[in-house]
Amino acid sequence: MNIKVRPEVSNQEEVFQLLYGALYERALVLAQELPKTHSVQLCVGNHQAEQENSALFEKCGFTPMYRQYEMEKELNRVQETPELHLPELQFIQTALESSEEEQRYLRTESTIWPENPLGLHRLRRLKGSTDFTSFAALDPDSQLVASVMVCQEDDKTGSIEEVFVVPAWRKKGIATHFIRYGLQYLQKKGYAAARLSVLTKNEKALELYQSLGFTISGEEHRYGKELVKVESLSRG
Repeated sequence: MNIKVRPEVSNQEEVFQLLYGALYERALVLAQELPKTHSVQLCVGNHQAEQENSALFEKCGFTPMYRQYEMEKELNRVQETPELHLPELQFIQTALESSEEEQRYLRTESTIWPENPLGLHRLRRLKGSTDFTSFAALDPDSQLVASVMVCQEDDKTGSIEEVFVVPAWRKKGIATHFIRYGLQYLQKKGYAAARLSVLTKNEKALELYQSLGFTISGEEHRYGKELVKVESLSRG
């Protein structure tokens, strides 16, 4: 969620608090409908310069969660992707159309980010994006070991999403390979640029994206407020 009050409004904080109260009550209702397996947080993201807006959320009990860089790359000079020789793996392009593919993706993805798994609802929101596709690698047992998603961000810009490689297959160039495929795909779809987000403390990922020509275009600060704790959920 987020709340933006126009700067010319004289009683900005009063308007903010009225809107926040309504949204908070709605969030409490929605929280009760979520699976009772995780804590529930209400989250907001602001650009680094929006300090006054962030301060209003902090007054409401929000605390810093993490920061991330917004990165961008122009697609006027995208090189062809060289072959990657890993005969043990099967490389595929898929829109994750079947429920079996969705579940296979979610099983693997939840091991990469166990504290914040994507979940089926958010996955299907991504799948509903214009020009959505993914590039994936499967091991000999047909288990997912790496994935990169791409889709539209706006009319002129594509987005690189949910980049991961399972630990056993890292440092083999798979993420680089798939991101290059994603950039080629977006260029062929007519996008002028590609964007992605990366945690500011993820130095390895930041180095990878910079090596592929991405540059930092902004910084976003995320804040969260716990609505429901796992303990209270487990007690019913």
